[in-house]
Amino acid sequence: MGNLTKSLTLFLFVFLMFSCSSDDDERVSPTMAEKVTEDVKWIDNNANSKFASFEFNKSGNYIIVENVINRSISEQKTYFGTYKITGDSTIVLSDLGTIKVLNATEGTVALEITLTGISTSLAFNGSKKENMKVTTKTELFCRTWKFVKKNGETVKGTEYEDGIVLFSKAGTYFTEFPYGERDDIEGISAFWKWKPGTNESQFFYSWDGSFEDNDDFVTIDVLTNTSLKITDVFEDDGKTYTDVWELIPATNTKSSISQGVKKENGGKGFLGNR
Repeated sequence: MGNLTKSLTLFLFVFLMFSCSSDDDERVSPTMAEKVTEDVKWIDNNANSKFASFEFNKSGNYIIVENVINRSISEQKTYFGTYKITGDSTIVLSDLGTIKVLNATEGTVALEITLTGISTSLAFNGSKKENMKVTTKTELFCRTWKFVKKNGETVKGTEYEDGIVLFSKAGTYFTEFPYGERDDIEGISAFWKWKPGTNESQFFYSWDGSFEDNDDFVTIDVLTNTSLKITDVFEDDGKTYTDVWELIPATNTKSSISQGVKKENGGKGFLGNR
């Protein structure tokens, strides 16, 4: 009886060892392209670089900031669109071009960018911007959302139809309002962070990245995997306005190019001058 018990124990031990080994073999490590696009923002502080940053989110969107001659943030150009991974190291950017990942580590990345219609490739060497602390609400909130209602009324047929807003874990906040043609799409890039002491039910927004003495914030009324409802109270010309927005996760988004990033805190709601 003792020998039988020992044999069964040995058999179970060997079986479990092979099972664990099999599970480990089946786990596939992320490709370099997947590492680069896993809810992350890559930045390059080199003033001579063509691009200042590349950012990707889980909704399948990219935000790319291009440098201009001077490094004024108000004159940087922002590209927005969708991306698709087509190989272990290849990322296709809608209406913009292709990225080849030359190297990707936990904190750095080396990219080769080929823009559509341009044969010469461009280099980007960046470091990873630290994301904010991961929480349940942050995971739900940080994605691309589509506007569906304003103050209880549908946005269909208005200037907000097909409008989107993106919040990222790196603190990027981007809005876009298509008007049918690519050249008529307006996008605004800014910054956001959770308002302390609100249990992540309110967030600050800033046009210039500074939150010091900033009292511009929005209240989150509903936040689920399928819906977002927010209330924006703001002042304009001495009057107080309240906008209640209802949004759903965006699926199809249009590409855009924004000639500049808003620099001043406009005081006209979290959509700026809209």
